[in-house]
Amino acid sequence: MDASTISIRVQNLDSVDLFACICKTLSDYVGWNYKWKDDYNKTNLINDNETTISTNHTAWQVELSKNQENSKSLIVFAINDNLGYIFDYSVNSDTMYKEHVWDFRDMLKSIKFTSSN
Repeated sequence: MDASTISIRVQNLDSVDLFACICKTLSDYVGWNYKWKDDYNKTNLINDNETTISTNHTAWQVELSKNQENSKSLIVFAINDNLGYIFDYSVNSDTMYKEHVWDFRDMLKSIKFTSSN
């Protein structure tokens, strides 16, 4: 059976936690995640590039594969005010990935960011 997951993680970028990202830009946030997350070290990078989500919010997308598991992921990073967001679509079937990745991308277009101030 093919299984897919969509997850959303939110991080307070003003945190004083020892392992927190003290990130002021999207580039800082993406670089910090690449450095500290083992998930990215155990994968094959298909592509990574700038994109937009919501109506016109700059983001960074990363497409990965784990050949030994036949899984694929599309991960999108964004920041808004003092919060970092990671939107992750993962599936263990190339066929299912191709079939539903555009649904995930459409979902990202519908996101509404609000100010935390």
